[in-house]
Amino acid sequence: MNAAEIQTALDNVFDQALLYHGYTDYMRDYELVVHAVSDQRTGIPPAYLRYLFRNCVEADIGQPSLPERGERPWTTA
Repeated sequence: MNAAEIQTALDNVFDQALLYHGYTDYMRDYELVVHAVSDQRTGIPPAYLRYLFRNCVEADIGQPSLPERGERPWTTA
């Protein structure tokens, strides 16, 4: 898969239940397991989707940066 195909696949599971993410037991591949559901009226059955990123030497899961000193991001102005 190229980067655009990976991005499309991950966009399709946006806002779904992420059941597991992490390196496999042998610490070479990175795995995502998602439970995807849709509105029952669509007739699309729920599915468990597994994404395996092979030979993954680094995984950036997008940890938010810490706020600057004095900022309180949990409050509104």
